[in-house]
Amino acid sequence: MSIITCTEVSFRRGTTAILEDTSLVIGASDRMAVVGRNGAGKSTLLRLIDGTLEPDAGSIIRRRGLRISRLHQEPQQIPGQTVEALLDSARAESQAIESALQAVFDAMGSASPNELEGLLAEQARLESALETRGGWDVAHRVDAVLEGVKLADLDRTRAVATLSGGERARLELCRVLLETPDVLLLDEPTNHLDLEARRWLETFLADAFSGAVILVTHDRWLLQAVCSRVAEVHDGGLLVSEGGWDEWRAQRAMRAITAARSAEKLASHVRREEAYIRKYKAGQRAKQARGRASRLERFVEANEVDVPTDEAVAAFDLPTPPRSGDLVIEATDLEIGIDGTTLIGPIDLEVRRGEHIGIVGPNGIGKTTLLRTLLGELEPAAGTVQTGAGLRTGWFRQDRTDVDPEAAVWLHVRRSLEEGTGGPVSEQSARNLAGAFLFSGGMQDREMASLSGGERARAVFAGLLGRGCNMLVLDEPTNHLDIPSAERVEAVLDAKGTWPGTLLLVSHDRALLQAACTRLVVIDRAGELHAVDDVEGWLRGGGSVQSTQLDEAAGGPRVAPAKRRKSPLERLSQKDLEARIERIELELGQVQASMELEANWSDADAMAAIALTIERLQAELSPLEAEWSGRVDDVD
Repeated sequence: MSIITCTEVSFRRGTTAILEDTSLVIGASDRMAVVGRNGAGKSTLLRLIDGTLEPDAGSIIRRRGLRISRLHQEPQQIPGQTVEALLDSARAESQAIESALQAVFDAMGSASPNELEGLLAEQARLESALETRGGWDVAHRVDAVLEGVKLADLDRTRAVATLSGGERARLELCRVLLETPDVLLLDEPTNHLDLEARRWLETFLADAFSGAVILVTHDRWLLQAVCSRVAEVHDGGLLVSEGGWDEWRAQRAMRAITAARSAEKLASHVRREEAYIRKYKAGQRAKQARGRASRLERFVEANEVDVPTDEAVAAFDLPTPPRSGDLVIEATDLEIGIDGTTLIGPIDLEVRRGEHIGIVGPNGIGKTTLLRTLLGELEPAAGTVQTGAGLRTGWFRQDRTDVDPEAAVWLHVRRSLEEGTGGPVSEQSARNLAGAFLFSGGMQDREMASLSGGERARAVFAGLLGRGCNMLVLDEPTNHLDIPSAERVEAVLDAKGTWPGTLLLVSHDRALLQAACTRLVVIDRAGELHAVDDVEGWLRGGGSVQSTQLDEAAGGPRVAPAKRRKSPLERLSQKDLEARIERIELELGQVQASMELEANWSDADAMAAIALTIERLQAELSPLEAEWSGRVDDVD
């Protein structure tokens, strides 16, 4: 049943069309993801749905009495409001219904038979309304939601204004969830949630909440777990696909292939016509050439093809770094602390060349402090840290304290490159690299302070990844990146890829952790560290730091790399390895060539099968090439 209907909605900001003739129908139990590049209009769509914004054209019809709650990226504040008062405001409707029910029960005691019939009907109506808001046990729901987002220990008498930014964001999420509306509009709900809280939110939205959910988030695991429809905002339009996140990605890949093939067919026709016109424009067939030129011009205007522009993702690859020593970091009896308080330890930790290690744990436990201590920025509370030879480190800081806010984008990139290489870098080289990260034209001359969070992150990445570092230290790198840019980062840092450097990654982004890390170092709430070698299994098991088993071989809360066994690929002879690569490359070439056949590119089902085959072959080829490259490096 439809509860919201948007018909030919248009919305402009100045002269820019954010949405143009957009239509959308939302059902009572829909689970819809809204995706698109940063700035495409996702948050604008949510504000139009809840009525905060009015469309410039078209209509938005909401079911009468529909209750909508929207999570704001910036929490709304009332001066002097306490945590308890904010929670009370979220359950005000439920409390009002409870009071009305109590009044009905009191009236029943002295009601006449005629009055009792009406009171019973009112009781049924109020109890149904209360049930949709979670039932009688409001206090229990409040405690459960606070526990879910890791605010159970929060002092409820505190003023909201005194909380940290992360606490305010999580409290705002509590508010909208406790309102139990008919429609939840969630704009980046996981930005300040750790792994356990993200898992709890997934379960709540998928199993406990019965209304409609419209979700804007960069957390692809949350999208896959919750959503059964995807609405993509692109160039002012809205394309809605049925199915979950993985299904949408497959559909979009197929649309891209089909559109690319159509565009190539049109381009081939244009090239043939242009060749004819050039050849005969001055000879006996000049009249025919002019006629064909006119027809060609009309043909081009009438046959524009929109190819999905994943090419707009920052097109970068990490340069091959100089080789570091085999032992990159060695910590012995290390304790991490601030102002005399020990947060983590004592631990033993080894990081070896080429390892990709994810560091995960609850918010505030000291993950960033651990990085700063390992890299020598902070002194250990106890124990020692030794770094290996030949390290060239690139550090992506969560707080961006190393960014000059007044520097232009291109200047920030040049300074970063010069800091890494120790030599001069031309302005043009810096501008070229900035361009690869989607900073074109006047954007390159904008000051860093004027950029959005995602734009600033891209600028920092541009300078950092162009240095040729052999160790990358990334602290929440994808927090402000849109999904395509985050996926490109994953592709570059792929644990099975060919980049030979060392990675230390602090992140709550499960898709990034799964793609980039060979093992995890998990910090529990007691400040103890645990080793996890099965990254995907641990993440899919819920990612609870409480359920992680101690690495007994390392002697309790000490982390050391597990004894390494040869993989099946490592056991292959060089001849067999190269034979497998050659066979797959040959098959891949044949499959790609089959895309040229009209019988295939004109058949969507055939192209879908080809796309899946190409994806499978590339997945088989990638680890083989990585193994071959590693053997060549060892010989060198």
